Amino acid sequence: MCRPQVTIMTPNEIEKIVLETFQEVRQKPGAYYDTANFLDYLIDPPATKDNIKNSFKGVRKYYIFFEAIELRLGICFTLSDQDRFYSVDKFIAKTKERIDNVRGNKMIIRQRIAEK
Repeated sequence: MCRPQVTIMTPNEIEKIVLETFQEVRQKPGAYYDTANFLDYLIDPPATKDNIKNSFKGVRKYYIFFEAIELRLGICFTLSDQDRFYSVDKFIAKTKERIDNVRGNKMIIRQRIAEK
């Protein structure tokens, strides 16, 4: 039986993709950001700590970022994953967790399709 080849990504590879995507999506690429609450820096000026979703512009950038990561890495975040605020390190760990959970990703896809 022929099995598909599984590519295992290292945290460093995931970090590179996450930060590239972050820079592509954010309003002011290349500007300073705090790694402890980097998602607040998707907009300019940055949101106060963990308040990115308190404006229309912030919400839009926040979900564009999550969707871009999902598309680039072929994963699906749960709604509760998207309701949390992350440091860079915690976001990379959560992304790695989603990459490693192929079965969970398929379940989320089925739920999203059923909702449409």
